[in-house]
Amino acid sequence: MPDAFVGRDEELDHLLARLSSSGGVGLGPVLISGDPGIGKTRLVAELLDRLDDGWRVASGRAWDEIDCPAYWPWTSAIRELMGAQRGTELRHLVLDHLDDVDRFELLDATAALLEHEAAERPVLVVLDDLHAADVPSLLLTRFVARELLDQPVAVVAVHRPVDPELQPEHHRHLEALAQIGVVVPLTGLSPDQVAALVPDPEMAAEVHEVTGGNPMFVHQFNRASIAVVPSGSEARDTTTTDMLRAAIRTRLALVEPEPTAVIRGLAVLGGSTETPELAAVTGLDPPLVERQLADLALDGLVWIDPQERSASMHSLVAEAVLAGTDSTDLEALHGRAAELLAHDVDRRSERAQHLLRAGAARFDEAVDACVAAAADASAAAAHESAAGFLERAVRALDLHDVGGTEPSLRRARRRRRAEVLVELGRALRRADDGERAASTFHRAAREAADVDDPELFALATLRGGIQYFTRNERDPGLIQQVEAALEVLPEGDSSLRARLLADRSARSLDAEQARRDADAAVEMARRLDDPVALGNALIALQLADLGPETLGNRLASAREIMALAHRVGDPILSTHGRCLLFGALIEQGDLRGLDAELRVHGQVDELMVGSTIARLELWAMLTRALLAGQLDEAESLAGRSLDLALSVRDPWGARVYGAQLGTVRWVQGRQLEVEGIYADQHRRHPDEPMWPAILAYIRATDGRIDEAREALAAMGPFDRLPRGIHRLVTMALAADAIALVGDDDAVAEAREQLLPLADRFVPINLGASVWGPVARPLGLLALRLGRTEEGLAHLTRAVSVCTRLGARPWLVESQLLLAESLVQCGRTDDPRLPGLVTEARSAAVDLGLERFIARADALDAHRAPVVPAVVAGASTRPRVSVLGAFEVVSEDGRVAKWNSRKAREMLKFLVARRGAPVHREVVMDLLWPDLDPARLGNRYAVVLNTVRRALDPDRRRATTDLVAADSDTVRLCLDQVEVDAEMFLAQANEALGTHRHEHSHATEALLRAAERHSGPAFPDEPYAEWASPLRDEVRLTHLRVVRALADRAAAAGDHLAAADAFRQLVEADPLDPNVHRGLTEALHRLGVAASADAERGRFLAAASSPDDGRAQSA
Repeated sequence: MPDAFVGRDEELDHLLARLSSSGGVGLGPVLISGDPGIGKTRLVAELLDRLDDGWRVASGRAWDEIDCPAYWPWTSAIRELMGAQRGTELRHLVLDHLDDVDRFELLDATAALLEHEAAERPVLVVLDDLHAADVPSLLLTRFVARELLDQPVAVVAVHRPVDPELQPEHHRHLEALAQIGVVVPLTGLSPDQVAALVPDPEMAAEVHEVTGGNPMFVHQFNRASIAVVPSGSEARDTTTTDMLRAAIRTRLALVEPEPTAVIRGLAVLGGSTETPELAAVTGLDPPLVERQLADLALDGLVWIDPQERSASMHSLVAEAVLAGTDSTDLEALHGRAAELLAHDVDRRSERAQHLLRAGAARFDEAVDACVAAAADASAAAAHESAAGFLERAVRALDLHDVGGTEPSLRRARRRRRAEVLVELGRALRRADDGERAASTFHRAAREAADVDDPELFALATLRGGIQYFTRNERDPGLIQQVEAALEVLPEGDSSLRARLLADRSARSLDAEQARRDADAAVEMARRLDDPVALGNALIALQLADLGPETLGNRLASAREIMALAHRVGDPILSTHGRCLLFGALIEQGDLRGLDAELRVHGQVDELMVGSTIARLELWAMLTRALLAGQLDEAESLAGRSLDLALSVRDPWGARVYGAQLGTVRWVQGRQLEVEGIYADQHRRHPDEPMWPAILAYIRATDGRIDEAREALAAMGPFDRLPRGIHRLVTMALAADAIALVGDDDAVAEAREQLLPLADRFVPINLGASVWGPVARPLGLLALRLGRTEEGLAHLTRAVSVCTRLGARPWLVESQLLLAESLVQCGRTDDPRLPGLVTEARSAAVDLGLERFIARADALDAHRAPVVPAVVAGASTRPRVSVLGAFEVVSEDGRVAKWNSRKAREMLKFLVARRGAPVHREVVMDLLWPDLDPARLGNRYAVVLNTVRRALDPDRRRATTDLVAADSDTVRLCLDQVEVDAEMFLAQANEALGTHRHEHSHATEALLRAAERHSGPAFPDEPYAEWASPLRDEVRLTHLRVVRALADRAAAAGDHLAAADAFRQLVEADPLDPNVHRGLTEALHRLGVAASADAERGRFLAAASSPDDGRAQSA
């Protein structure tokens, strides 16, 4: 590289000005791009040399020549920032635990550390040769650039142009970075600028023509005194980089013989190599190596860092050296390099690369080393890197599967290849490369069958985890493969058998067989105490019955699936659990729980978390936008979801988009625009009753009564709708249509079917969209039957459900329906009427919903004057919620965003101890089992500080006000921190006291207490023994409150409220005869005898099999 800095002053001044004016805030990533040798690294060196002293600089580099550990550029930068001398695992530097991590946790923790380090001085991170980085490093660069855009953190990345055909992932990520940042493209110097670099200015024009103004080429030209000027077609077909390579080869030919071994050793080792390592590989004495390196540095072929006693060379120089070295010599050098790294666990990826190039004799070692390096990458959530190592292992095994090999050895190698293929399939699936994963598992199954290995065949058949996102697109060949795998497995309990049963259940077309397989899989997995098998079996059990009747079980098992996934570090299992949980939370109307789940990963980015979880989060964000009435945002998210589905060839994508767009159009009053979409889906899927139910609703609301009735007839009998994912939305849509055009028998049947589900909010396709509260069509049905009080009670409940969920468009409609119904029933003196009309019209105007404004205007005579809202004062205490979902809110209302799993666990543990002091060593043992407490003091202090910061982010209080700690103990100060479980227990016990003493306000007190119960305590910690005492007390107290409400409602003749309360009690204990008796009596009083008989039948079935009954309520 030339000593003079020429021709880049404009770019340098621009960068200095941008960094100086912004302090890193809002700058976005700076991308310096250009061909090899164009001066990118030199520009950065000048930038750092002239940068203001107020910046902290941390640098990292990717290497073309060697396979570095995952996230290596960032690991190097973070090490420099923290002053750490060693460490090749980024997770060990930024996380407070050593377990396997999910990708988001690692990315978020890295960003949090950078934000913390930049609190006093701005931080500049320089990443060199990003084109050579692993894909996880690119993901992390995008994440940091996006998440810290408003922080004093700047990222300067240097890279060469990448070919989108050869490096599609790198191209995609670099393009995404360019869209949010600053691009500084470097091109060749001008002839005048070249003149400043050559000894004879008169040669400048010729040198410029040869070199294209590439500074490194000019430098090599000067050193070698060459001028090879191609002409004619050769000039047109030769790139500057090709000519630069030729110049380097010419330069190398001029090197004296003595340093040849050193320069070859440096090229083989790659990266920045320390002198002792280079001496060991070349077999030369260290002093001689240092002298020869000095000579090579004078010739401009290597760079020396005297402080680190290390040397490196440009990748083009290394390429030329390796191309000119005999293959036998290269194999020997790589073999010695592998021996040098044999016991260095931090550099297993480098060792794998050397073994792969050390010749046929070392290929078995190479395969093992690749598998070990892949395991390291997987543990760091770098699944793309893991797949890369495993692909190299497979290629090595393919190359050595040759004829003439001794049969037993050949069979052993084929078995080994099948094992590696299974691991490769898993890595590809975790890297969200579904197509390649499927073909890899297919090949693995074929190879496992060839070597007659039942267990390997089963593992390949399972394809890394249960499949169900395209469950209706079943592959008969895969179903047969599952059957074959079950047949050849040894009899008896095993993890593989349990997982295969779960897989067969998920793929089965026979609902009864699916349920039997799922039940058998769950029982077997629990006997084995196998968390992976149990997680898959619980997924299968949910898929066997996704109907609304199983909501309580689905919520509990989704939480258990996620806890199991966390326990074993399985991201695919976690994805399934979140999908199931999203849908169940929406159906339950649990907005706080949904928001808590969304906060886990913040802003969605499919490239960060994978397309499957990204779609789930897009669905949840869309649902959130719909509930808030943000229709433009919801439509945009629906489009993003469709694009993503199409990119991964999801056959459900178009159907989901239709449901999402249909909901938006319904809110807008434009549902006729999407009728054609649903008619087309009905033609394509005539056996799916959801489509005619939607058509019936659209046509009924449009006044096309005969067409609506025809669609209802195509749907089939209401009581025979299939159980599953679409059952509830089909029931709700059909009920809306039946209330308008159905006969009395159909109305009565629809009411009876929906009555047990009155408190639900209808999700579409596991939460891809929503349809509204079940209580809305229930109210219309009851009014059609002349049940005025019941109908008004249901519509009142619809208002309450929508208010709790923050479902603004549905709240407006429910308020208008209730107001219109009150007027039609002659209840114009109802004190609620003015408020209903006024609030509905105000919200409709705010949301721009013209059709609702028109309906409100028709009720104008009943509107009340607008009264300014009274804003409640902010809480004076931070709040911790553990009922239903874990959440921490500071006293000023900010919701904590956690990146420390250990800090969350510590705070939950302190909540469970209910203000009692606990010894710090007990906490340490909980958070870091099997580690010596004497070595955990610093980690403990960091976690404790994180808990305190979550409760009091602005440090307004004394350190010990909220979490008191001394040298021995720690406790949560319940007089300063509001805990929802404690508030519920206090209010519930007080209300139960009023019930026991027959106070006149007992029912109201009990209802207020019940309203405080937002779910079970610690639902995300189903296996934590420390959570059991508080969880059990909350559960039993809540049941006592519900039982008191049930008894009071029955005594008062409020049979609807009694049925609701008794139904909750039945879900908690299906074997309590008194509870069943109360429920069946309430249902008889409501006139739904068939439902009462069905409940009695369920009780008798549960009583005949007590274990199964208890299990279903768990």
